[in-house]
Amino acid sequence: MGNVFLVPGSSSHLRSISEGVLIEQILDALTENEKARFESLDRTIRVWGTTSARRNIWESMREGDHVLFVPSGSGMYTYYGEVSFFTHNAALAQKMENLGIWPKEGRKYEYLFFVGNFKEISIPKRKVNEIVPWTSATPRQFMRVANEIVRAKIIEFLGGKGERPPSESEDELSRLRTRIIELERELQEHKDIVRSLKSPPSILTDLELQRLTDHDQIVYKLALALMAFDFKNVQLDLSSGLDTPPFTAEQKIAFRVRGREYDVKAEYDGNVYVWEVHHKGMLVPTLVKLNELTAANKALVLYDSEDEKELRREARRRQFRDLISVPPFELRKYMKGEIEELYDFSKTFYSLKHQIETQQTKLTRNMQLLDEKRNMILQRSSFFEEVF
Repeated sequence: MGNVFLVPGSSSHLRSISEGVLIEQILDALTENEKARFESLDRTIRVWGTTSARRNIWESMREGDHVLFVPSGSGMYTYYGEVSFFTHNAALAQKMENLGIWPKEGRKYEYLFFVGNFKEISIPKRKVNEIVPWTSATPRQFMRVANEIVRAKIIEFLGGKGERPPSESEDELSRLRTRIIELERELQEHKDIVRSLKSPPSILTDLELQRLTDHDQIVYKLALALMAFDFKNVQLDLSSGLDTPPFTAEQKIAFRVRGREYDVKAEYDGNVYVWEVHHKGMLVPTLVKLNELTAANKALVLYDSEDEKELRREARRRQFRDLISVPPFELRKYMKGEIEELYDFSKTFYSLKHQIETQQTKLTRNMQLLDEKRNMILQRSSFFEEVF
């Protein structure tokens, strides 16, 4: 099926997709390996790039993945293409800026991908929202559609509208629908497993967790999920006096910047991520607090749909728009339900890990007993040695 990526951008920035670029204009910035990927060096190619802040999304790309481009403010998905290959080339990004194809600071967009099977389309964003009712269908930045079921629905919709190159057969669409049903079944089985598992000793039991405040429960669950997903240097704002394994007293010293304390901080692939949990009180002060962070990717955990409605109401006010338009502010939002799902997943991971460690301990002990029994057979004295 492949991934689906949504790419917003200004009309001028999208010129490298809508109009393309002559290879001869950028030939001196291409590596030999990149040149070898093109059948001809006298043709127009289409290329897009992203910054190091979105590198993790770029790294998730695979050849043949689907990409939808949407000019900012147009309300329409206007271009479609498939990833032909991707490459890291700072010299090419600089060349695109020098040629005026990409705007000022285009050199930052050094994580590149080339687009094949290009096609102009005309799909209102509201149409995608009607079929897949999710807020990120109107992207503000380069993103990957993470949910496989949602990806399948988008691809099926594109195929049904005839807006996508006819590379998928009806048989494949049928297999796709079957796979969606299988995924839904697997998801339900996963939830059943989580409910049946007991927390291993290194994690709070459900009863112990309920003794924490609602706010601290989410902080704990988010931090545990990050540890399970191999984030490093996790810090969380919980009282050092609370017994909340597996976190140490050092990890429970809140991340501080300019006298401000933040709920959860973690690092991945050299990048710093900071989350702030909004449970009660005014939303704007929390956003102002996040805005004070500079060298970090920022995220906001909202408790329920009412919190999200407040965030959307604030987004209509100029004061709010001015607040989040100051570089390098980059806000990501998560709902409480998403954190709960991440926690369930990580709880399963830790439970299974604990079971494996227990079995390994038993196996080691049995191997020691095996050696003892083997020696009892091989080193036993003969009958005559016992008698005489």
